[in-house]
Amino acid sequence: MRRVTGVFIVLAAVAWCQPESLIITGRFADAYHQAVAIQTAESQALAAQAASYQAVYLSVDAEEKGRWLERAVVAAEQAMELDSTMVGGHFELARAVGQQAVFRGIVENLGTAKMVRELFDTCLELDPDLMEVKVALGQWHLELSQRGVGSLYGAKRELALPLIAEGVRAEPERIDFRVEYATALLRTGDVAGARDHLEIALGLPVRTAVDVFEQERARRLIAGL
Repeated sequence: MRRVTGVFIVLAAVAWCQPESLIITGRFADAYHQAVAIQTAESQALAAQAASYQAVYLSVDAEEKGRWLERAVVAAEQAMELDSTMVGGHFELARAVGQQAVFRGIVENLGTAKMVRELFDTCLELDPDLMEVKVALGQWHLELSQRGVGSLYGAKRELALPLIAEGVRAEPERIDFRVEYATALLRTGDVAGARDHLEIALGLPVRTAVDVFEQERARRLIAGL
């Protein structure tokens, strides 16, 4: 019995150190380094996800953030090269490139808008029900339309909120979806609606490190209302 228990503990420890588990617990840099060393599309997509999270949530300065976003782009491109039919690679590349545009300046990097939209479209062709893509696409429509360049890229303000709301309805306990919806509502002038969703986000159960970071974001947004 002791030997079986010992084996179970060892196996549990190995499983806990997988990139997915490292991401869940907020060890994004460790997850990236572990996943990027494995040449499969799934592992490269996980590496890109981890690098993006490290850039957004844990980078201490602009230089570090830029490095992590570049790593996310490279890993996502590698995932797509290894398997062009896996939705994760396309989505992670769209996420990383979009974050780079925000980081470097939306106006200066409007050329990436078409690329991001094409990546989102490919994601939805591969998986029409992937809510994460629909929420991100809603923000894409809102960002470009509010910048006054929507007509150049096919972005429509009237599509933004419905897309994000669809994600919230489908996965009502996703804290990040609630916060994304709140930010979109704020940008369209619906302060009361934004507050409602931020308060809901703060009352939802926390399951991952990203949930913790997103609740912190929700608190900052509420404090600024």
